[in-house]
Amino acid sequence: MAQNPNRMPRAARLPAGLGLLLVSLLLAAAPVAAAEPDARALYRLHCGGCHGQALEGGLAEPLIKSDWRFGRDGFSVESNIRHGIPGTDMPGYLGELSDEEMTALVELIYSLQTEEVWLAKPLPPAVETEHYTLRVEYLATDELENPWGIEFTGPSEALISEDAGYPLRYRDGKVDPERITGLPPVDVATSTGGLMDIALDPDYAENGWVYAAISHSEDPNDRYARGLTRIIRGRVDGNRWLDTEYLFRLDPDYHLPDSKHWGGRLLFDRDGFLYFSIGDMSAAMNSQDPSGR
Repeated sequence: MAQNPNRMPRAARLPAGLGLLLVSLLLAAAPVAAAEPDARALYRLHCGGCHGQALEGGLAEPLIKSDWRFGRDGFSVESNIRHGIPGTDMPGYLGELSDEEMTALVELIYSLQTEEVWLAKPLPPAVETEHYTLRVEYLATDELENPWGIEFTGPSEALISEDAGYPLRYRDGKVDPERITGLPPVDVATSTGGLMDIALDPDYAENGWVYAAISHSEDPNDRYARGLTRIIRGRVDGNRWLDTEYLFRLDPDYHLPDSKHWGGRLLFDRDGFLYFSIGDMSAAMNSQDPSGR
């Protein structure tokens, strides 16, 4: 008996209504793109009462700014929203706002500024202090990206730390573009970390030791990774960093999550003792605990 070519094979025939049900289930299971946060509505609800509906200020300072005293980069501004600002009435919104909502608020604040956020302000030719006058002299400008520290190794030579994780040499009025390599990896996920301050050993002329503060995290590219500042020393031979020794390196159990607000200033006193800072790592109130815990 010849088969009807227009007849649906038995295996492919579906009970009435089942095909429509399957289509509906597939559509329901398809991923739905999340709606973009309404930054202006979020601002009106959470920010406008203190900072003014037009960012003009009120109970709190204006958000149309020229002086970004709590940080102007996106990570710092978002951190202020996330964790609040100790010593002020600014609360933290961690747990109340999502990451996407906080990012949307940062982008809104940037978009409403009346002057370029990253506009560099010129330095004055001199700065008067109580005891002396500081004269400002430009040594390098376009050759540097984001310098953190500088140490003169001679009358016309210096080492300059770049926060991207490498030092540069300054010689006779010019920056050597060849990077000094060989330092341990640094956290580069935030704008506050990297290769920070450097210092020369009091007996540098004899032993060649250079000290450095670096941001270390368990994942250098993850802004939320656990980490803590480390203090190292090494020697510079040509454009190589050699003989690395760790002077301050805590067990990972003491690392802090959501690593930011790195710090790393170095200072030798007259007796040769090294003092250093490690930043608050977004736990600023811990530094106010006199028990030292």
